[in-house]
This record gives sequence, C-alpha cells and structure tokens, in this order.
Amino acid sequence: MENQEQAGEPLFTEIQRPSAAVVRIVSLLMMAIFVAAFGLVPVSPWLTLTLGLMAMLFWWWIRATCLLTEVRPDGLWVRMAPFKGKLYPKPEVEGWRVHMSYPWGVARKGWAVKKSPGVTVYLSGAAAGIVVGLKGQKGLWLSSGQPEQLAKALSQAIPKER
Repeated sequence: MENQEQAGEPLFTEIQRPSAAVVRIVSLLMMAIFVAAFGLVPVSPWLTLTLGLMAMLFWWWIRATCLLTEVRPDGLWVRMAPFKGKLYPKPEVEGWRVHMSYPWGVARKGWAVKKSPGVTVYLSGAAAGIVVGLKGQKGLWLSSGQPEQLAKALSQAIPKER
C-alpha cells in the first residue's frame, strides 16, 4: 500500500458505461429518423449539414458517456464524462456506507448528476451505490456496480481515526 500511495496510483477504479444494447438501439433509431427525414422531406444543403453535425455530436456523446470513480491516495475522484471530474480530498471525507438503492427510494433509471441542498448524486442507471458523508453536513451518493469494493478501498485510503 505504501508503494501505491507514493506512486499516486488509484486503489480502486470503476468505469460504468450505458448498456451497449441501449447505445446500439438509440444510435440505430437516430440513424433511421435521420434517413427517413431526408428521404421524405426535401431540405436545403445547410439544414442537411446542420442535422448531420447534430447527429454526429449525439453519436459521440452517447459513446463518450461514462461514470468514472477512483479512490486515490489523496481522496475520492468522480467524473461523469464527458464533463470534468471533481476530487473530494481526504480531509473532507468523514464516512461512508453501502446503500442498495437510489437515495430517495425513487426507482429512476438514467444517467445524471443531480444536486439537492447538501447532496450531490452521481446516477448511472439503477445500480446500487455508496453514500459518502462530507464535512459541512454535505453528502455524496455514487452509483456503483461494486459498492463493497469501493467501500473497502475508501477504508484503505482514508482510515477512520475519528
């Protein structure tokens, strides 16, 4: 563990991506709508180019989306790609526990970063997760396919001395 801390290597890394079947279905559906729209309705070349660029952007977006969670020697790092990540430093993390459902009991599925007063939720489908207590009566809820391993890595990186 000392070598990992000195090297700054993550103790735990998890990358969650949307279901490959969902990505495939949505991509094919978008392509079918795009082709049908241009086959049935004559449009200008500029509109065709604009819609084509929008379709390519959407295609990139759905493939770039992922939730990256890392437990590093300096704290907990979370990134909902393609957006930038956030580091929750060691001194800010007060505790954690595995949580087996969406935080407020709502059976929502999807991908989002949701904010409420004092709580940030990183949601990736209907997966279980971990609740992290932060200083200043704030909290963090992370979806995770491996919540027990995430909690174990947090225990290694941030010993509970309090």
